[in-house]
Amino acid sequence: MDMESIERQVGKSISFYRRTHGDCGFILYFQAYSNTNAPVETLRRIYDEGLALATFRGLNVATRPDCLDEEKADLLASYEQRGLEVWVELGLQSANDATLRRIGRGHTAADFERAFTMLRQRHLKIAVHLIFGLPGEGLPEIVQTMRVLALLRPDGVKIHNLHVPAGTLLAAEYLKGEFVAPSAPRHIEYAVAAIERLPPWTVIMRLTCDTPAEKLAAPRGFWPKERFLSGLEKEMSKRGLRQGRLYPEPATQEGFVPVGYGTSA
Repeated sequence: MDMESIERQVGKSISFYRRTHGDCGFILYFQAYSNTNAPVETLRRIYDEGLALATFRGLNVATRPDCLDEEKADLLASYEQRGLEVWVELGLQSANDATLRRIGRGHTAADFERAFTMLRQRHLKIAVHLIFGLPGEGLPEIVQTMRVLALLRPDGVKIHNLHVPAGTLLAAEYLKGEFVAPSAPRHIEYAVAAIERLPPWTVIMRLTCDTPAEKLAAPRGFWPKERFLSGLEKEMSKRGLRQGRLYPEPATQEGFVPVGYGTSA
């Protein structure tokens, strides 16, 4: 990893936010790719060098379930013990193993649960990434994923509508008509179903995603974030809905076996 590049990025970001927001607190955020995919001593050096670039109040590390183990979880917890607020963003995308295999995720729903449990045992804050509208998935599969996730009581979630980047295997499937990338109204339907099933205290950190227009094959014409948020709020208000309305559901109390957790799906 290029520390000079990190130094340049950190300096640029801090200068921008000081100009626009004043002398606010900062969190060091390792966002793109899998930021625990290295030996522990390498990770420790990278995190320490990044944290030395400014006075940070927290550390946020995004990664995948298959790039975490006990030693790496201990390393992340050590920063909490140093007085930082530590968040780990953990990619689930779907709790359906058949979907995870189809999109080549390289981990199972059970792998996710193990990683989540490791982090929770160390009292770290966990934000979970989800993608709605994956090939082969509609509202029933999304509801099933939310039932699984609600049981784990995440601190935060980032919801992404399905984006199909041009030139990918997913784009080839899309061009063959094998699936449809959900429109904004359809994604509102999915988001409402998710929000109703999340614990009331879970922070919803994102509702849609961004891909540069020149790299995006689908969906075309998706609403800007502000319009989507306004549409979602209007829909929930019109129907008298709220976050946590269906949490917990009777099905999550006993006798419920989530998809991917010991099932054949």
